[in-house]
Amino acid sequence: MEEVKETSSITFLTPKNQFQSPLIGQPKTTQNPKTSRGRQKIEIKKIEEESKRQVTFSKRRRGLFKKSAELSVLTGAKIAAITFSKCGRIYRFGHVDTLINNYLNKNTVSLEVYPGGDVADEGTSWWERPVESVPEEDLEEYVAAMSVLRENLGKRIIEMNDRTVDIVPAWPINMIG
Repeated sequence: MEEVKETSSITFLTPKNQFQSPLIGQPKTTQNPKTSRGRQKIEIKKIEEESKRQVTFSKRRRGLFKKSAELSVLTGAKIAAITFSKCGRIYRFGHVDTLINNYLNKNTVSLEVYPGGDVADEGTSWWERPVESVPEEDLEEYVAAMSVLRENLGKRIIEMNDRTVDIVPAWPINMIG
């Protein structure tokens, strides 16, 4: 390999050609080795030092929540993330209560995919489909889902009727005093 003299320029040696980039007015710097581990792979084991363990937990929790937020924004998905610290604190991100309630109440809407990859009645919700289009083996489940939907709607209507809304104007109606 060719010997490269230190000058105030950067020399890039490639197999095919040599490219030199002059650095005008910049002092020479020596490269310091990194003291941090950076993005290196680390062995998965318990971190014995309490302060290092807390810092690692905090950074990883923030990273997890940041990635969850990005995924939620990009896909429009409702995402929940829950972490527990060693002392028992709960850290949560996203739509935790909504997703847990939906899971417990089984309020999920699944698309039925037929052979060939066709989705049943694309563009309409399952409750908008005509009953005739529901396969016979799914009729019981369909009727049960419709009755749950009806109960939920009834509860929601009662809940909305029970609320009293106080309309407060932003400024007095009679502005001339």
